[in-house]
Amino acid sequence: MLKLECRNIGTDCDYVASADSKLEVLDMVKTHMVEAHGKLLEDLTPEETEQFDEKLEALVREESDEIMLIEQDEDEEH
Repeated sequence: MLKLECRNIGTDCDYVASADSKLEVLDMVKTHMVEAHGKLLEDLTPEETEQFDEKLEALVREESDEIMLIEQDEDEEH
C-alpha cells in the first residue's frame, strides 16, 4: 500500500491518501489539494506546477517504509 501525507507537502493538514498504485495516490492528493488548499495552487506558474507534481511523486511512500523508519529510530534509542 502506498501513501502520501498532506503534511509532508508543507501544509498543516492531517489528510492522508492511501492506495495500491502511485497514480491513485497522486490523483487523490491532487483532488484534495484543489478542494482543500486551492488558494495555495492558484498562483503557481506552469513551471511551478510541474515542480510541485514532481515533488508529490517523490513524496509517495510505501507504508512499510515508514514502519521501518520508526523501528530504526527506536533501535537507535536503546
